[in-house]
Amino acid sequence: GFLGLAWRLFRSRAGDEPDKADTVGREAALYDVKAQAKPARDLFAFSILYLMALFSALLVEALAGLGA
Repeated sequence: GFLGLAWRLFRSRAGDEPDKADTVGREAALYDVKAQAKPARDLFAFSILYLMALFSALLVEALAGLGA
């Protein structure tokens, strides 16, 4: 799943330089949410969930005494 989301982000235009017409006279352009940023948000959310699951599994393993 992670590799699929990373590939989708790699192929997207997320992180490209913003259009100058969109940022004229606006200070908050950095924080605007754009549709092309969805792959980046999805990958970030998945990575947070993945790390939570990984560390939870390590904690359960350590508490159960299953570790080497």
